[in-house]
Amino acid sequence: MCYHVSNKRSAREMEDAFDARFEDPGVYQPFFHMSGFEHGYLYGIIQEDASLIEPMRWGFVEMQAANDAYYDHRIEEVEDIEGYWRKKGGYSLNGQAERVFDYYVTAEAIRHRRCIIPVTGFYESRHVGKNKYPYHIGPKDFPYLALAGIYNEYDTGFFTCKILTAPANPLMEEIHNSKKRQPVMLHPDNWQRYLESSLSDQQIREVLFTDTNQELEAYTVTKNVTNSRVHSNTAKSVERLEYPELSKGLF
Repeated sequence: MCYHVSNKRSAREMEDAFDARFEDPGVYQPFFHMSGFEHGYLYGIIQEDASLIEPMRWGFVEMQAANDAYYDHRIEEVEDIEGYWRKKGGYSLNGQAERVFDYYVTAEAIRHRRCIIPVTGFYESRHVGKNKYPYHIGPKDFPYLALAGIYNEYDTGFFTCKILTAPANPLMEEIHNSKKRQPVMLHPDNWQRYLESSLSDQQIREVLFTDTNQELEAYTVTKNVTNSRVHSNTAKSVERLEYPELSKGLF
């Protein structure tokens, strides 16, 4: 799973790394730690126009929610899509890449509304006995990871998105040893390819499941990042913190 991320670099650094631009750089707010349940913004480079970086609410809301009660679980027609997102979006922060074609709503989005979500890292917890130890995982020799996502856009310009996940690689199996999942980290050679409109379903699958070949750095951090009662959007959240009870030298 992937419910916690960092994005500590500037808007200009993101623009330069991905050869894309914010229409309004003022919308960008860097953060050291954000939980998906905080109703915050991720930033996505969109299939419709790969030269743009758009602010996106983290939590995918179905396109039909605004006008089709059947796909909206038979609730009344939604007029306030942002209010609806606050109510429902947190249930759809992630989606399994291996099943994204199995459901109409996500299949339609993966074919037509893919996005790259740049982050400087993400957080997962390792279970040891009854204790959990959070790790920050980021790129070792590059400023960003490019996470694969899908999005919806509404007439108001309101974007919602989810991060796609996949079975964990050997490093992530050791860290996220309960669920053994990880976000899909796109291979740098596939960053632009993922956004190409001409891709077939099979080509999309190949891009999603190509090993990133990107060396990762993983280390333990403060448990504040998993405590919703503590303000954790601080530089300390991305600082290495050793736990003596853990065996040293594993990563």
